[in-house]
Amino acid sequence: MLFRILAVVSILATLLAPVRGTPTAPEPIYNFYPLLSRRSPDGVWDSIAPQDGRPAGCQLDSTFRFGMMPRLAPEGAVPSGPMMTICDDPNKLSMNLHNSKLTDKMGRIGCIVANRQFQFDGPPAQAGAIYTAGWSICPDDATLALGPSKEFWRCLSGDFYNIYDQSIGGQCQRIFLQVTKVVTC
Repeated sequence: MLFRILAVVSILATLLAPVRGTPTAPEPIYNFYPLLSRRSPDGVWDSIAPQDGRPAGCQLDSTFRFGMMPRLAPEGAVPSGPMMTICDDPNKLSMNLHNSKLTDKMGRIGCIVANRQFQFDGPPAQAGAIYTAGWSICPDDATLALGPSKEFWRCLSGDFYNIYDQSIGGQCQRIFLQVTKVVTC
């Protein structure tokens, strides 16, 4: 009997051991928890958009669900590239855009909250939200824009990143949010 218990423990230890080998470069970890916040009863129901319109050629509506991939954008870099298509994954964020309002597949509102962080809330959007509308997709370079800007910031917070509409300190790097068309595979 003891032999069987030791054999089971040995098999479990082997199965649960970390995979060894040459690791590939890890993808940065983004904290999408704030992107998926819970409902707030004292939230913002109004559509609040930046005043300066949108970049030329960018659209306030999409005819497809889409995801986003943050891409580093060193100073002076401009976004470029065709829109990629990816398979839907129920565990990953996908969005819709209608009349400049961004929503996730659960109907939460894409917004910039009081600390300048990009997240999804409610509805309604979190109390004190700065922007709840003004989003657009730019098909020429496959980017997401907010108002006139395609520029966002990823800011390190421990061992993950949060996304902001402006730099909040030295731990931030300029990024573009590359739009990826989401399809059922």
